Amino acid sequence: MDTYPQLSGALVESKGKRPSGKLLKNSLGYMVFNSDNIGEGTTNGGVWIASSSAYKGHGINVLPENFKRVVVGFAARRAVKPTWYNAQDNYVRPDINNSKYDEFVNDSLIYSLFDNASYQAAYRNWKNYSNLANFKNKWANQWFWLDIDTVRELTNEYNQMQLYNDTRGDTNRYVAKMVNQTTFSPEAKAVLDIVNKIWLQTLSCRQSAILANETLSLEAWDAGWFQLKQLVKLFPDKNQILMLEFKEKFEILKKKIEDEVYDLNMLSR
Repeated sequence: MDTYPQLSGALVESKGKRPSGKLLKNSLGYMVFNSDNIGEGTTNGGVWIASSSAYKGHGINVLPENFKRVVVGFAARRAVKPTWYNAQDNYVRPDINNSKYDEFVNDSLIYSLFDNASYQAAYRNWKNYSNLANFKNKWANQWFWLDIDTVRELTNEYNQMQLYNDTRGDTNRYVAKMVNQTTFSPEAKAVLDIVNKIWLQTLSCRQSAILANETLSLEAWDAGWFQLKQLVKLFPDKNQILMLEFKEKFEILKKKIEDEVYDLNMLSR
């Protein structure tokens, strides 16, 4: 891919002239992977995911063929709580023959969408950036989880025509296809369900949010969790209860993943 944003955050393009990151053709995004120990991934900002290249590099392109390994690597390095005695512990490969591994992969998929270091976002009308062959000024967020037909139905029902029109001629994102084909654990499903409730509840104030801050690209039908959280900040009173419920359910999933990391021998207790 020739032209793409070099990111230092979800919606922030780096001003540097010599980027280290490079986005490959068919890339779903980029995971910064700065170190392999617990402390770097949790407290030092050494692990995060974006929808385009990361200016700092020190990571890997997310591709369909390595997608599951990426979400496992991300979740494992973000979910384990750092302490004074484990911060320098390094990860090793998981035991993929363990009966818990497949569920761990699916848990990691959901975790990777909604962590505080999940910077996946959709962009519209940003310096003519586009990663879709049949669109201009449209950068798809391949990490968006809802089916496009669901988005069309609900945006039409809630009279959100700008969002509805943004779906025209478009297709499902990569993660939405995976979500549609996957049976999730109760913990992962609980997170996904509450996020979908938040997405739906904020739909009625989406147009107001678009007008309030056009830099957030909230007119994108595939706007990611980071963008949705910025919308919630614009209307905190209306969405506070559901956000508290999300935090509770996400912490349960996070603790489960932390335990799975040890059960799969990625770390030693």
